[in-house]
Amino acid sequence: KICEERVQGSMAMHTIVQNDKNDYDIDVAIVFEKDNLGDLGALATRNMVADSLKRKTKQFSVEPEVKTSCVRVKYAEGYHIDFAIYRRYKENETDTEYKYEHAGSEWSERGIKSLENWFDDEIKQKGKDLRKVIRLSKMFCKSRDSWVNMPSGLIQTVLCDEQFEDYTRID
Repeated sequence: KICEERVQGSMAMHTIVQNDKNDYDIDVAIVFEKDNLGDLGALATRNMVADSLKRKTKQFSVEPEVKTSCVRVKYAEGYHIDFAIYRRYKENETDTEYKYEHAGSEWSERGIKSLENWFDDEIKQKGKDLRKVIRLSKMFCKSRDSWVNMPSGLIQTVLCDEQFEDYTRID
């Protein structure tokens, strides 16, 4: 049973851009209670999610794909959802916060909310124009078919944040 799900990445940070080629990457975290997974390893857990999606999503033309850090579902031309798989637990019964582990090549501890919290703090400090600059950067990097291996959206977000200054005009 899934105990928590979260939208992540550019959708959660409101920096997603619309592309002429409909290249949309939607990131969702699926979290299970560690105790419910027993001794299931990271790969076995990703396979379990993929198998469950295969049974429940027969209308997809492409079966869910188990990747190293997620399970990918392609649901329309140019659209896909990456399901990042996590497990959570409390080290002590008195703990108020959960610890999260990501099912990558192996289980590894991750701050599931850390990136969003960091970005929210940056927006509070620098203002909403930072989001606009990130979106402009993403669109610029996708503006030429011949440009391959451009920085990921996360790298662009960090670069824009590091170089952002408060101007009277963002252009």
